[in-house]
Amino acid sequence: MIPPVVLNAAEGMSILDMCAAPGSKTCQLLEVVGGLKSNTDENVTDLEPKGYIVANDADPKRAYMLVNQLRRMNSPSVFVTSCDGQYFPILDDKSEKGTVNEGMFDRVLCDVPCSGDGTMRKNPGIWKRWNQLGALALHPLQLSIALRGARLTNVGGYLVYSTCSLNPIENESVVAELLRIGNGALVLEDPRHRMSGLLARQGWSSWKVLRESQNRTRKAIKDYRKKHNAKMEEKRKEYEEMRANGEEPPQEEPMMKKGDKGDDEEEPGKFIPSPFDTIPYVPPATWDEAALSERTESLGFVEYKTYNDVEDDWKRRVRASCFPPTEEEAAKFELHKSLRCLPQDMDTGGFYVALLKKVAPLGKDATERMKALARESRGGVEVDAHMKVDKKSEDTDTTKPADTKPEAEKKVEEDEPIRKAPKGKIGMHHKNSTDLGKEDFIPVDPTIWPDIYDKFGLASTFPKEQFMRRAIGEAKTLYFISKSIKENLIDCGIQDRVTVINSGLKGFEKCSLQGTTGYRLTQEAIHYIVPHMTKRIVVADMDDFCACVDSGFIQFDNFSEGFRKEMEALSQGSFIVTLKGFEKDIAKKMFLVMWRRANCVNCFVTKVEMDAIKSKMRALGYVAKEVEEKPVANGGDSAEGDKMDTSS
Repeated sequence: MIPPVVLNAAEGMSILDMCAAPGSKTCQLLEVVGGLKSNTDENVTDLEPKGYIVANDADPKRAYMLVNQLRRMNSPSVFVTSCDGQYFPILDDKSEKGTVNEGMFDRVLCDVPCSGDGTMRKNPGIWKRWNQLGALALHPLQLSIALRGARLTNVGGYLVYSTCSLNPIENESVVAELLRIGNGALVLEDPRHRMSGLLARQGWSSWKVLRESQNRTRKAIKDYRKKHNAKMEEKRKEYEEMRANGEEPPQEEPMMKKGDKGDDEEEPGKFIPSPFDTIPYVPPATWDEAALSERTESLGFVEYKTYNDVEDDWKRRVRASCFPPTEEEAAKFELHKSLRCLPQDMDTGGFYVALLKKVAPLGKDATERMKALARESRGGVEVDAHMKVDKKSEDTDTTKPADTKPEAEKKVEEDEPIRKAPKGKIGMHHKNSTDLGKEDFIPVDPTIWPDIYDKFGLASTFPKEQFMRRAIGEAKTLYFISKSIKENLIDCGIQDRVTVINSGLKGFEKCSLQGTTGYRLTQEAIHYIVPHMTKRIVVADMDDFCACVDSGFIQFDNFSEGFRKEMEALSQGSFIVTLKGFEKDIAKKMFLVMWRRANCVNCFVTKVEMDAIKSKMRALGYVAKEVEEKPVANGGDSAEGDKMDTSS
């Protein structure tokens, strides 16, 4: 997709995806940031990716959907949270406001909620629901999220603002206001030079600011169509004929109430059809400025030339930031550097993408504007909050949580109120998912490690401090958390500020299979555990490794003699089979979590991953041997007999 490519992420970077669900863009970024390098030497101290992604979504249910999308990536370098993007926490341990150290992330992606009119090709229903009032209502939310994203971006880092809308009220007007508030801290850059083949038009520097009039609302249109459908028109014609013949029609005409005015009288909320609403459509003779304005008005829109023309009762919707920049601002902002991707240009959906570089910390005015917009979104600020900051309301904001935190956290909460996501119910699809929840990750009880170390022969290089559990119930699952996420997010207290959905990979699970107690290995994080293991590892050649990749009970006689003896020498329980030549190559992940039983073994790998491993083996040139047919019942062993048996 276009926005992640414009973001230009690189290995080792920290990235925030502020509105991540359903997860396609996050997966695209994770391929760059969370990739693994082949490691064939003996150095096991630097195996995991240094970069990471925080994937956030305001809706917990959409965040759960995001986790399922990311599962196929099998990477520990993602931290899934649920928090309103306007309140995503700015950790003081990572960001020093107003200095060159301001920010937490190298890259921030703000793919904000929008009206979605750019998706009209794949979703024609947009035409039925779209109206200009929706774009005007989304504008302050989009600006608030983008401002927070700018504050979270490191100085020298990049912010991408994107929508799947083509409306300038949701696009250029938001970017122009960002640049205006940034006052030189943000600079718009043109990414076209590194995106050959992309057909993207220039951003606009001028546009019309419109709103629907009251007689063009959905309710007015619905009522008009209900009263003027074919059945009602026929009924009215019948009543007119009755009056012409001196007969008295029914007391009330259909769909008309006492006190209703005639169709030719204007009143607030009454739909007035446009002369352009004709079938077939008749275009005007010319499309000059006058004709466009006439058509706009006839279709029920009100056009504003400047913000001063906006009526007082509409200033909460039609804001000063919706209007195009002045000529001086337009020359400074260079909005033409942003990308307008129209559906017909490349047979795609419609996108708007802007790449902004943060060259300096944001000023105090930007921070105050960010807080004012966030407060306004929850009804705490008057109409003119977008033009000034009410210091009194800021000082007496009663929506902040009670001060019950330790002194160490008070400084954070003075400026940034905690806005965790609501505790919405988990969907039916996720009820049995043990790795999804809203509980924090906490350290593991150190008393469990001696048994695990002894059982699997873990070396001193094993990063036990990176294995954590969820803070509820018994520690049934131990998750491998990447070092960068633990040090930069968890240890800095992000879990106190957001709702945690998921992170890391399952490394160990508690079990009592066949009387075995303790923890067993799991396939998800096995490539981060095997390099540190010295016990319960069996190396297999291609044939034996292929024989292990099977479901159900696998008998010992399916394997070669040497490999079978190694497995028989193991005690019952969890062990690892690794492909010869790939013992240290965690990027290929040619490892299998197996379970040793009395007379057979099991492969504890999902069918999806089994298929992936078989594909990798085929890519390495391996062709599985066909299973030999057993002799027929009559004992015939001639070539002719085999031929006849095969042909049947």
